Amino acid sequence: MEVLKNNNFPIEYQCQSGFCGFCKVHLKKGRIIYRKRPLAFLQSREILTCSCKPIENIIIEIY
Repeated sequence: MEVLKNNNFPIEYQCQSGFCGFCKVHLKKGRIIYRKRPLAFLQSREILTCSCKPIENIIIEIY
């Protein structure tokens, strides 16, 4: 999320702790890890930008 905000990408967010799911995006390529397991319901290949950390270059699609 920090990278998106710092580069003026329009990303919705609220809780910033993996609970609400507002920052959900589609992971098109790459891998991430979570600092803390998110509580928001996620579909396949959806990630939460507030609580994940890329472990390689990623490509995302913002809803």
